[in-house]
Amino acid sequence: MTVTTGEQPVLLTPNRDGRIELDHTARASVTATRPDAAKVAGETTVTLQTPSGSTVAVETRSWVTQTGMTLSGRITVDGQLFFEKQWRK
Repeated sequence: MTVTTGEQPVLLTPNRDGRIELDHTARASVTATRPDAAKVAGETTVTLQTPSGSTVAVETRSWVTQTGMTLSGRITVDGQLFFEKQWRK
């Protein structure tokens, strides 16, 4: 069985001169025959259009199982990579 959830709200900054978009999806999967192989995966992207015209995007990915997890993050500013990292445990 797999359950998927998500949302895609759009918000305006307090002065209405910028915009924040969220795109979030999460999936949880498990089977009756292998409950020990259950997993949860998520993806989220937050995009900010600043009042000055710049675009900042924050992307995250996660993968979690009983035996470990992988998380990654990436930030770009106007399409140029600003930060990127992956964590594993």
